[in-house]
Amino acid sequence: RRKMMDEKILEEFLVYLRKLVSCGMLDTDIPAQYKPVVIAYFFNSEVYGEGFQGFFENFSFSLDEVLSAFQVLKVTSELIQIVEEAKTNKYLTDDELSELASNDEDMYSKLMDERDVFWDEIDRKYYSITNNDVDERIIDYIKTNGLDFSIL
Repeated sequence: RRKMMDEKILEEFLVYLRKLVSCGMLDTDIPAQYKPVVIAYFFNSEVYGEGFQGFFENFSFSLDEVLSAFQVLKVTSELIQIVEEAKTNKYLTDDELSELASNDEDMYSKLMDERDVFWDEIDRKYYSITNNDVDERIIDYIKTNGLDFSIL
């Protein structure tokens, strides 16, 4: 019974997320109480799909916001530690690297390799966490806070 209820909650949550994306509302005011689950869900799924770099390229949320969401949701401490480690390195887009290299192809290539090595290592650490409980914590938070996804 609990499993069916959780699946229904997850289904309603996913419909809500799709609406946020399709209506272009991800960058607008998501209600504060909803923000942790929205950010945690998109971060966790994007990192598993495209890695941290994909998350930075596709979402405007900061690692501070991810960290805050993870702390609010009380996800496993190993995941929190990896996000804290990731925060020690500012992600630079290809354009930012290009500016830093000031049209020097070799320099650009070197900077890109350094960036990719760091973020690939962070991805590897994130993937190695066997007790990733983000989805469970999201469901728990939704239930505990009685979130209603018919608000959109």
